[in-house]
Amino acid sequence: MKIVRSGISVDGGDFKLSVSKIVKEQKFNKIIETGTYLGLGTTSIIANSLNNKYKMYTIEVNPSRALEATKNLHKYKNIEVITGLSIPKFLLPNEEETTEFLNRYENIEGIWVDHQKYNRAQLYVEECDFDGIPDDCLGMCMKKFDYKPDLVMLDSAGHMGFIEFKYVLSLLKGSCVFILDDVNHVKHYDSLRLMKNDSRFNVLKISSERFGFCIAEYNYQG
Repeated sequence: MKIVRSGISVDGGDFKLSVSKIVKEQKFNKIIETGTYLGLGTTSIIANSLNNKYKMYTIEVNPSRALEATKNLHKYKNIEVITGLSIPKFLLPNEEETTEFLNRYENIEGIWVDHQKYNRAQLYVEECDFDGIPDDCLGMCMKKFDYKPDLVMLDSAGHMGFIEFKYVLSLLKGSCVFILDDVNHVKHYDSLRLMKNDSRFNVLKISSERFGFCIAEYNYQG
């Protein structure tokens, strides 16, 4: 497991081309994203690839970043930045649970993780630790789309990626496309493994660019 320094994600190259291509081809109308950060990465890539009527909810847990994202995305009238925790609070792992989760990957080669070992669990937990914000924003957004979004883009904090992915699966009532960022990272390593072993998924693209990403079709079976 390799250690990387946390920082701003720069979306370009294969990721930008692949996301733009499928968005233009599929002409999604109902879009949900998590981890918008400042709205200048994947959110803008998706928005700039759409030319039809659509509605996009993008979720950011950090209130100050959500405010900046709202400013940066003001020209996109169909994008709404939601401030809050994406999952129900009872699903959010604490520091001890996060440590146990990260330790499972300690001896697996080729998986990336942020921060140094001595404080990484603490720093991951702090990414989602804000008072007075709503939780279950994914559930709220899914409900607005009758639990049938066209596109779900997941890129939240590393310790909750797989939790977020499983939660979305539990809510879905229709087929959609998933984009997962960081599949060679603790964030979505398990999510990609599930996709590869679940007949409901058709993986369209896997790339090792940066920390890896994938695009997959999910076929709802009721």
